[in-house]
Amino acid sequence: MAFAASPGSSPRSSVAGLPDASHASEDTQSGEKATHCYRCQAEFTKLVWRHHCRQCNKACCDDCSRHRIYVSGYEDKVRVCESCVTLNNKYHAAGHVEDLEAMQQLLEHMGSNLKTCDQETDVFKRVLLKLRAQAIEDSSKRDEYAKGDLSHGSSFPQIHQQVQALWKELQASGVEGAKRMMEIRKERENDKKESEEMKVKADKLELRRQELDSELREVDVIKAECDEQERRKIHLEEAVQKVRDDIARLERETQAHQEREAERLRRNLRGVSSPPNAPMSM
Repeated sequence: MAFAASPGSSPRSSVAGLPDASHASEDTQSGEKATHCYRCQAEFTKLVWRHHCRQCNKACCDDCSRHRIYVSGYEDKVRVCESCVTLNNKYHAAGHVEDLEAMQQLLEHMGSNLKTCDQETDVFKRVLLKLRAQAIEDSSKRDEYAKGDLSHGSSFPQIHQQVQALWKELQASGVEGAKRMMEIRKERENDKKESEEMKVKADKLELRRQELDSELREVDVIKAECDEQERRKIHLEEAVQKVRDDIARLERETQAHQEREAERLRRNLRGVSSPPNAPMSM
């Protein structure tokens, strides 16, 4: 949409559709050759000076060129004729009408966007209230908002700030929980390693126990053999003692028998050497 230029716009701007001073027609009443004002036909004299419209470049008197406006090609306001001013005002009026229509459309568009934004804000607010209720386990604010009783103290920015604070707390607690989980995982790994080491030690101890049990069984066998040998030894000692007793008894009997035989021999010898009828000495 084209907007008409106004006197308050840039000094270099010009109204669209108006003739430019740099493209003025050569057949108009311009320059030093013009003798009359092209509007009122007043003759130029020493009292009625000749002027030039900087928009259409036509010669005109002072009464017909009292206005000053911005024209393309000039930095400051310059003289223009009444015809160009009238045409300029028409273009300005048309431009203002177009501006008003554009503003009306813009306001309608902004109203529609504002309505959509309000609806989206309402949805976001409900979501934030739901998240807040889940975070702190309190659904009172959400119920108040559903009933339309929510106060101004629970506006969307405040709820958003509260949810952000809760979210940061949850994130911090999540980080702490993750650290604690890592510590627990490390502890479990250490416990698992220690358990495996203890299992290996227990297996070794079990093997050692089995070896000791085997050695104990061997010791029991050896002890039983020693006991048997001890019983045999005692039996043999008893047998030996019995044999010794028998030998001693036999020796005594033999000695007694020898003594009786010796006594008998002595008696026999005495009976041979003594005279007959001699009394036998006792």
